[in-house]
Amino acid sequence: MFCFTRFTTCGVLLAALGTAQAASVISDGSDGAFIAQPGVNVLDLTVPGRESGVFNFTTISVPVGATLVFKRAAGPTPPVTLAATGEVQVFGTIDVSARGGLAGPGGGEGGAGGFGDAACVAADCVPAQAGGGLLGGNAGQNATSGGIKSTPGYAGSGGGMATPGLAADPTRFNASAPATDALAALPVPIVGGSGGGGGGGWMFFGVQLGGGAGGDGGGALEISTLGSLVLGGTLLANGGKGSWGFTNIGGTGGPGGGGSGGNFRLVAEDIAVLDSAVVSAVGGWGGCLSTEPCDRDRPTFSKLNNGGMGFFDVTARTMSIAPEATLSAVVALHTVPLPAGLPLLGGALLCLLAAKRRGPPR
Repeated sequence: MFCFTRFTTCGVLLAALGTAQAASVISDGSDGAFIAQPGVNVLDLTVPGRESGVFNFTTISVPVGATLVFKRAAGPTPPVTLAATGEVQVFGTIDVSARGGLAGPGGGEGGAGGFGDAACVAADCVPAQAGGGLLGGNAGQNATSGGIKSTPGYAGSGGGMATPGLAADPTRFNASAPATDALAALPVPIVGGSGGGGGGGWMFFGVQLGGGAGGDGGGALEISTLGSLVLGGTLLANGGKGSWGFTNIGGTGGPGGGGSGGNFRLVAEDIAVLDSAVVSAVGGWGGCLSTEPCDRDRPTFSKLNNGGMGFFDVTARTMSIAPEATLSAVVALHTVPLPAGLPLLGGALLCLLAAKRRGPPR
């Protein structure tokens, strides 16, 4: 199925050549041919020389049964760029989702949950933090103090991207940070998803208690080639789930917001997305209460402060998108009918440089 499909056909606008939009990477082929092996394949972004996240391949093949993931360090990281001079075939899985307490490459981290109510002045009482990234979820405010217990801490909102990050559903949780904005188009240069906002803290019988952390944003992946690109497998850039707010008989901290889905950009001379293709850049579920079986049934117990959806952005001179492809992302298709030799820059004018197509891979 398609989600929020947009079609854009652009001619040659010389004025566009002067825009500030960044061009796609053109591979120099220095990393040779990449062929993923059956099972999990890890490309290590922590190795010296790989901090840019850019790989310069000749050809790329991710066959059925192979999964490609990326090892990243803590802290801000760039998006992943898989550039090639020749054919790219993806029939296995490439995954840049948030996982293991880290955002996907290029994504924003979830905001920390708050601790304590608004009146607390102890050193360990802190406000919740907004999510990281371009449209990080709003932080839930710490609870209002009142006698033996405070009001509930506010829920953080989900991180935004192609669709808004949501505030908590008032029928499930009645105090929430406001929803987060969305973007009209894929950001250039590409970035990953946005982290969810942390939930506010609270107090019960003088004991200061915490809200949930926001989920991390999904990563960003660009695949560019001077040749053809076939996608018959799976691309994943899902956001992380918001954490629960601590809860007891007296009240609750605010649940964290979900991280948004990340972003994909495909740039090639010719692109085919087959019926078997799956693209998922969905936001993470919002958090729950600590007394609920949250991870067993998020749809039932999440407060629906979910992260927004990411982009699946495709630019080529010729393309075919099969109607049965499963595209859980906001889809933007740019067909750019340029003559050979004229560069394509930014957005719907991304860099292909057809005149510099190389011969067979070395």
